Amino acid sequence: MKKLKIFLIAFITLFVLALMQPVNAQTSITKEKVGNDGLKISVASTLIDSVTTVYSQWFTLGDFNQDATTANLGNYTKLLTSATGIPRVTTTLQGSNDQTNIFTLDSLGIVADSIETAQKGTFDFNSIANSNRFNYYRFKDVGEASNRSDTYIKKEIYITK
Repeated sequence: MKKLKIFLIAFITLFVLALMQPVNAQTSITKEKVGNDGLKISVASTLIDSVTTVYSQWFTLGDFNQDATTANLGNYTKLLTSATGIPRVTTTLQGSNDQTNIFTLDSLGIVADSIETAQKGTFDFNSIANSNRFNYYRFKDVGEASNRSDTYIKKEIYITK
C-alpha cells in the first residue's frame, strides 16, 4: 500500500509538471537574395493549435525597405498542411520600429479548404495609413477554432527593389 501511495504521488507530480511546461511552436526564418533585385524570406511554423497565437522572429528588409510614402509590395505563398484535418490559421503581417509598438499591416490568406492549402497574394510592407515604413517585421499566426494541432505553415515572401 505504501508503494502504491509513493507511485501515485510521483505520477501526479510528473503529470502536473508536464502540464506546466509551455508548448511553444517551432518557428524558423531564412532570408536569401534572389539575383540582384530580389529578396526571398521563408518562415515556417509548426504546432499551431486551436486558439493558439504564434509569432515569427522579427526580421528586417535591409536595403529592400522602400520609401515610406509609396507601397512596398511583396508577393507571398502560404502553404498550410495537416494530416488530421483542415488547418484553419489566420496570418497577419506586423511592423514595428522598436519591437514594442506593433502595427498590423496586412492579412495573408485566411480560408483553408483541404488538408493541404496553398494561397498566393500580394501585401504591403508599409502602413500607408500611418505613412510609415518599419525597421522590423514579423508574422502572427492565430489558430482558429477547430484548427488541427499538427498544422504546419510555410510562408515564402518575395520582394524586389
